[in-house]
Amino acid sequence: MIEINISSNIQDVIKNLDNVEKRKIPQLEREFINNIAFDTLDSIKKTIKGQFKGKDLSRAVRIRKATAKRHYAKIYVDDRHRWKENALTVFGLGGDRARKSTERMLIRAGHMKPYEILTPDAKINRGIYTKIASQLQLFYKAGFDANETARSRVRNNAKGGIHSRYFIVTSSKYAITNDLGKIKKRKTGLAPGIYVLAYDKVRGTTGEKVWRRLNPKPIRLLKISKKPHYEKKYDMKKIFDKVYARRGDKHLEKAFDYVFRNKKGTSKWVK
Repeated sequence: MIEINISSNIQDVIKNLDNVEKRKIPQLEREFINNIAFDTLDSIKKTIKGQFKGKDLSRAVRIRKATAKRHYAKIYVDDRHRWKENALTVFGLGGDRARKSTERMLIRAGHMKPYEILTPDAKINRGIYTKIASQLQLFYKAGFDANETARSRVRNNAKGGIHSRYFIVTSSKYAITNDLGKIKKRKTGLAPGIYVLAYDKVRGTTGEKVWRRLNPKPIRLLKISKKPHYEKKYDMKKIFDKVYARRGDKHLEKAFDYVFRNKKGTSKWVK
């Protein structure tokens, strides 16, 4: 998780206050912290929207306000938005992105190198990933997500419609199929990635049903490439420092006015 905590030190402001006024210092501190925290949050979201055009990742950035019991505000990336959290964490901290489950399984099976990643050539739903792992015998446990067996293949082939078979081409240009635990490996000229061949059943010349390949050439669904090193696109701490340097005094003045002079307006920060 990526986050920043915002607290304050307003000792210089309270030197000249009397004892009655000093009782309101905790409220003053909360107002000041929350005002500058919301300003910082707004600036972070604008920065993210500018960096990630076409995808609104900014909604995953949340805030927890300072309260009477919590003397600081927290700005963080909500882990309930899992893919958004991963993307924002990578570009917020820089470095390498988190591993996907299919990548971990392929690396464990020896079909991918630790420094390689999978990138979809098109939009792929979770069911396709499950079928790929099942046919390539990548699962290591029984259950709903389990390796294909001879019985399950017969059962699936008995169903009508189009059937897909998947294979992987490694970075060393070997095409690998894992047929119920029997690994077949051959040299190929295809680019590294995971490919699919689609079949359906038609009646042959003698009347019996035979398999017919629908796509003459394998279609690549996922490409294998070297793991990139992502540059940091935004920095929460630097954004906060800029906000504080530019508008910190105004936020404190507004908080002071609200607490001691009963002036409204601190619910929206000063620009």
